[in-house]
Amino acid sequence: MYALKLLVATATTIPTALLVRAWYPYSELSVTAVGLTLVVTAALIVVAEKWQREEFPLSWLVVILLGLVQGLAVMPGISRSGITIAFLIWIGVNRQLSARTSFLLSIPTIIGAALFEFIDQGGRFVDLGLFEVVAVATSAVSAYIAIRWMINWVEGKWMYFAYYCAVAGVILLLV
Repeated sequence: MYALKLLVATATTIPTALLVRAWYPYSELSVTAVGLTLVVTAALIVVAEKWQREEFPLSWLVVILLGLVQGLAVMPGISRSGITIAFLIWIGVNRQLSARTSFLLSIPTIIGAALFEFIDQGGRFVDLGLFEVVAVATSAVSAYIAIRWMINWVEGKWMYFAYYCAVAGVILLLV
């Protein structure tokens, strides 16, 4: 049942991401825009922490809303994991399940984004050399370690991520 909920959230993410991508002016992307969206990510995390609801299950409605929220992460500077975890905590889903759901949801999302990028490139494969293969493998291992670390971190110290986003966003806004 949990895997089916992840699929439903992913299926909801796809049209949302496509709509946001069509609406968001990528051609006008600026450091200021990324700085602003980083500050928005920080604010969403703070709001989730301050006004989280009582314990609530990962219902079908929450999963559909989660897909909509995740679709917003196509905007550069919006942290996909940050806003999905913040949303789930704000709704009242327990922290461990929120973090695990967010990171498991990243797998089909990242694969889907890569597929869309492949289509955008006209269906051409990129020749991967040894350097690129090592880089991809290193990224995968680093992502796994980061996910395990973040799941444990969400229990009490994840507000530091909000501070990081806020500081990075303000620096970009000042530049």
